[in-house]
Amino acid sequence: MMTHTEKKQIRRKPEKRREKRVAASLPVILARASGLTRDVSASGVFFETDTQFAQGSRIDITVKLTSPAGRMRLECQGEIVRVEQHGTRMGVAVKITDSVLSYVQD
Repeated sequence: MMTHTEKKQIRRKPEKRREKRVAASLPVILARASGLTRDVSASGVFFETDTQFAQGSRIDITVKLTSPAGRMRLECQGEIVRVEQHGTRMGVAVKITDSVLSYVQD
């Protein structure tokens, strides 16, 4: 007879991510809202926000970054691949399709 852990491992879906994720809490600017990232990778970002989004939608986001060289912003276009209700907030997973990293001029 299989243990609960063994059953859970069998049911787990195969990993679809190609890039390593990094846990990071970074400000996200959206057209009609804002949020905070939970994790980011070269090919995607997961953030939480108070605004509802629909899976399959296109989205433009800007992630604010601070580096030793100064403030930066990562402007991304992507597709929402998953949405999750997290209490009163919405978790949004985005597959990045295009991005530009630039310095913020003071």
